Amino acid sequence: MVSSSFVAFRDFDLWDAWFRVWVVALFIGTSLNASLYLRYRQTKDRRVLDQTGKEPYSVLLGGKFPEFQKLFRHALSEMDRVGNNWVEHGEDFASTIGAGGVVGTKFVWPDPGPKYQSVNLTTEKEERWKKWIGLYNQKMLSKGEFRDLYVTGYDTPEGYAIAKDGRVYYAFFASPPGWKGEVELRGLKPGKYRVSDYSEAKDLGTVEAAPNGVAKLVAEFKDHLLLEVSSQP
Repeated sequence: MVSSSFVAFRDFDLWDAWFRVWVVALFIGTSLNASLYLRYRQTKDRRVLDQTGKEPYSVLLGGKFPEFQKLFRHALSEMDRVGNNWVEHGEDFASTIGAGGVVGTKFVWPDPGPKYQSVNLTTEKEERWKKWIGLYNQKMLSKGEFRDLYVTGYDTPEGYAIAKDGRVYYAFFASPPGWKGEVELRGLKPGKYRVSDYSEAKDLGTVEAAPNGVAKLVAEFKDHLLLEVSSQP
């Protein structure tokens, strides 16, 4: 359920469909146990409550409810097709850091064999994680103030803004083949600002925020663009 949610993040309609599957599961799981509670209230028989430890009542999100199993298997097969049998490879940290999330990893070490090859902690993966976890610890955007300036599904490219320590951090994401054009840096006071790509340690020069609080930056990126914006005298 959770891993397919990450697959669904690539597209608003896909996420909306998978979210409905999740809600159905939550409703079934809640209803099953609620029915036991109501039966207990009517009968006062504590043996009714003992069933909460048995299937299908004990399984998270109604996972053992036959009708839902059928729906879930069908939906999961579609998600696997979309995600090309997606598993956690630990490569996309930008979408977590840029949106103010807390990064996490999934790995096994030492190498236990072919079965867990996809989550084995390799030298290449360790080097990549060192960079991104270092950026997370340096910026700590999860402790910043999320600015509600962009609308997912309507604004292109997809954008996020977080204010922290007198700076504003922007994150933009694009589907293949990427983005080429202007991005709007919203929510700024009028004036001059220096912009840098903090994931690549690259200075992008300065921009001027208009009276409407928007500065525009010409950008080209494939997957993501993570920006740090600070005011200039």
